[in-house]
Amino acid sequence: IPGSLVGLFVLWLLLNRKVLPAAWVEDGANDLLNHLMLFFVPAMLALVDRPELLSMLGVKLLIAVLISTLAVMCGTACVVEIGFRLKHD
Repeated sequence: IPGSLVGLFVLWLLLNRKVLPAAWVEDGANDLLNHLMLFFVPAMLALVDRPELLSMLGVKLLIAVLISTLAVMCGTACVVEIGFRLKHD
C-alpha cells in the first residue's frame, strides 16, 4: 500500500475520532483545494499539444500501457509468491 494512502487513512482516522482537531489541517487543505487545477494542467496540456493521442493511436497506446502494466503486476506477484514459498520451505 502506498505511503500516501496510509497517511490519508491515518489522517481520516484521527479526524474522525476527534484526536486531531480539523482546524489544525483546515488551512493547508484549503490551500491545496484552491490550487487543485494546477495538478491537472500538465495532463491536459499534453492532450492539447498532441491531439493524435485522442485518435486511434491514443487508443493503441492506452491498450499497450494497460497490458504492460498488467504484465508487470502479474510478474511481480509471481516473483513474490515464489519468494514466499522459498522462504517458508
